[in-house]
Amino acid sequence: MKKVIDANCLSHPILEEFLDSDSSNMAVLTEFAGMESFKGDAVKNICQSMSILCNYPKQVIILKGTRQIIRENQKPKKMNIELFIDEEQTEGFSEACSVIDKAKIGNPRAITPIKERGKQALKEMERLRSDAEKVAQGIEAFYKTFTSSHLKILRRHEPIPEELSSKMVKDILLLSALSIRDHPDTDQIPSARELRNTYIFRYSLCCYLLTLDWIEKGGLNNSKAENFQVKNVKLRKRNV
Repeated sequence: MKKVIDANCLSHPILEEFLDSDSSNMAVLTEFAGMESFKGDAVKNICQSMSILCNYPKQVIILKGTRQIIRENQKPKKMNIELFIDEEQTEGFSEACSVIDKAKIGNPRAITPIKERGKQALKEMERLRSDAEKVAQGIEAFYKTFTSSHLKILRRHEPIPEELSSKMVKDILLLSALSIRDHPDTDQIPSARELRNTYIFRYSLCCYLLTLDWIEKGGLNNSKAENFQVKNVKLRKRNV
């Protein structure tokens, strides 16, 4: 079994229970969760965040960075999750754990690269936050296109009519198209069949579903840009 692990779960006993219960269980680490592990005191936090995973280094899968995935996933014939795995970092995780262990006891040769990675992670997170703010602005624009009738249907959890369903599909496709057009790592236009397998389409879909969830709960006024970064979203089942 494979489970994606977010930063909040890295130090939780449930993670150790999951890995210890079956040697075939794998923890999947995303770029964003890895970067969050460096927040604040990089050395202290990375040592704490990776303490459980370093006890099971052969049960950790590390994914490629988002930009690399987008660059390599522009016109996919199918969604192949294996292509998202960073084979080099996954194979080298045991070595990374060795560096972390040395940093724990104050080895300067281990501490220096961790601090440098921390600076890089902070810089990348600032870029992602800036990008997320743009997405939030785009979602806000879509939100304003919902009529009062649409909002009542969503907030009352009524069956979604064909007109509103069609609007949602068009919105998601438009959001995907704009993201592909403006992203610095895309230079190819996928076909309609290929689009559904791209990272950008699935990210756009998740953002839109998150918007619908917020609409059902009363609006976007209290939403933050960070919520448009990689998060788990629980949504009610709806007939669309």
